[in-house]
Amino acid sequence: MKICTECGQPIEAGVHSRVDFNNRSFHSECFTCALCHRRLNPSQTYTLHNDQPWCRQCEIDTKNCYKCGKPILSAGITYETRDYHAECFKCSHCHKLLDNEKLLCANNLLPYCVVCNDELFAKRCNKCKQIIPHDTRYTVFDDKPYHEQCFLCAKCHRPIGSKKFYKDKRGFICSNCGTS
Repeated sequence: MKICTECGQPIEAGVHSRVDFNNRSFHSECFTCALCHRRLNPSQTYTLHNDQPWCRQCEIDTKNCYKCGKPILSAGITYETRDYHAECFKCSHCHKLLDNEKLLCANNLLPYCVVCNDELFAKRCNKCKQIIPHDTRYTVFDDKPYHEQCFLCAKCHRPIGSKKFYKDKRGFICSNCGTS
């Protein structure tokens, strides 16, 4: 006598109808989708996940993790149109878990922590060549970024900021020094 893989009870010939699937036996009423528990038709084809059959609707409705490719069966994270398990949602560079981060950065739709994003993708000051962090004000001149503290008047050495200036052979000259 066969034993039902699902409920562990005997499958009595002539009393119960039996389904044989993937080298296992089930009562016909025990042969169900592992997710929604709807009865499955043994004549159809099913996808196996963790060696359990899934119905076609659950296969369609369940999102797969972008990182590992496995189905997301509990709460997941959607970031930049991609779905992740919470444990798979990590910085694409340092692999730090990002599920509790308050601020994230994306590059090519991939998640990065702020530190790695700044290190890999942030603008660099044309004068000091250091990173200009994402949350720092800066000035752009001739498509070149400068920290505010690096964008200085060549004569008085004060930050120019948003004041008017001009450029000569010495460098940037603020409007105050240019008129003196």
